[in-house]
Amino acid sequence: MEMMDNPYLDTIISLVLIYAVLSVLVSMAVEWLNDWLRERGLFLKANIERMVNDPFNLPFGRMLYRHPMIGRLQRTASR
Repeated sequence: MEMMDNPYLDTIISLVLIYAVLSVLVSMAVEWLNDWLRERGLFLKANIERMVNDPFNLPFGRMLYRHPMIGRLQRTASR
């Protein structure tokens, strides 16, 4: 049985592996930067408030974060 020497297949496999490694490295860098800047929590809170708010009724986003069970989970400056 003879080995397949297809340069196109080798090129495609190499490019897929290079893109996979680069995407993992970029994802790690973004996660590290978000953790270091503490942006993830702010982004999550703003988007949850935006999703559950109803412009014609009560501000459910703010009410959600003021609920005692959710309020306990929030970090304060003293913790």
